[in-house]
Amino acid sequence: MHFLLRPSPILLSALVWLGLFPWGSAHGASAIELTTVAGRVSNSATRSFLAGAEVQLVGTPERTLTDRDGRFELTSVAPGSYLLEVIYTGLDRHTQTLLVAPGRNLVPGIGLSSSIYQLSAFTVSGEREGSAAAITRQRNADNVKSIVATDTFGEIVDGNIGEMLKRVSGVATNLNEGEVDQIFVRGMGSAYSAVTLDGTRLPSPSSGKKTRSFEVDKLPADYIESIEVIKAPTPDMDADSVGGAVNMISKSAFALNGRRIAYSSGVNYKTLRHLSGFFGGVQASEVFGAKKNLGVYLSVSYSDNLVPQDVTQMDFERAAVSPAYIYRFRLEDAIHRRNRSNLGLKIDYRVDDRTSLFAGLMFTHYTDTVDQKRLTIASAENVSAYVPGYTETVVEHVAAT
Repeated sequence: MHFLLRPSPILLSALVWLGLFPWGSAHGASAIELTTVAGRVSNSATRSFLAGAEVQLVGTPERTLTDRDGRFELTSVAPGSYLLEVIYTGLDRHTQTLLVAPGRNLVPGIGLSSSIYQLSAFTVSGEREGSAAAITRQRNADNVKSIVATDTFGEIVDGNIGEMLKRVSGVATNLNEGEVDQIFVRGMGSAYSAVTLDGTRLPSPSSGKKTRSFEVDKLPADYIESIEVIKAPTPDMDADSVGGAVNMISKSAFALNGRRIAYSSGVNYKTLRHLSGFFGGVQASEVFGAKKNLGVYLSVSYSDNLVPQDVTQMDFERAAVSPAYIYRFRLEDAIHRRNRSNLGLKIDYRVDDRTSLFAGLMFTHYTDTVDQKRLTIASAENVSAYVPGYTETVVEHVAAT
């Protein structure tokens, strides 16, 4: 006699579940406990902390980018041996073997360098890595933007940050007596291009003008670390930024590793009138506290620029004829004097690895005075006021009766 047993679907499912998912310590090993790997990346030559460096465990999906202070965290790592790799634009790739143990794992400070720093036969007065930092942030951006670092161009003559902006693709500038004072993103007017500092909208510093146009030449250049030109607005931006936005990122002591003091000075010389003006500045930063969680950055700069101007203007008859008479002649002798005094102060306080507070002060005193002499000779803009036979260089007026 044969019996055919047919277990119920519920019983069969229970048996399968018990076989695949053992419960209790007596029925299988406990789940693997994941750990955290944290550390900090800096440039070994300049001691600056690197933001946007790519940190990954080779052969695993664990990958992250360093924050503005060069810190990184990999939070889902199983204990074991790995190869840690750090990549940053313009610097040599860094690799090291990493043994991950249970609990939080802190990697000693990682210093990136480049083979060009090993050319000891040359005297290097300073290293500029701002270009690499800007390229890294631009590559990791979520939208279309151009990023340029201030130290890419070194010292900015006369402290006008507009001299940097005019070199960014997609940005046009307006010149006022030879100096950049306004910018236009993607061809839109200055009033349609928002200007922010660390993401906060700035009011226009222009005095006595009822306009929304922003005058960038009133900002202290030494206080700015980098500039982001956002050409594709994102949902978090104001709707009036139809042209785009310019975000200026202020310098921070946390972006530098240790004490920094820098100074510069120079002379602007104008061959037209043999005039000269002085400019100079001092920047200092320091990190305080036992935990190095209080950073202070200070910049002070001064600029005195004399711009001479000689103008000869001749206004001709408004007609497509030849010869055309001259109805106005003007001579102008002027000296524009632009004086800037700038102060920038930023205090950063790090509460923990994920939270920081900052307060900033930016002050600019700007004056533009003109010493001007003008001679204008004008006559009637009417052909009947001139004796026939005039040329483009000689005219004779009809005698008054």
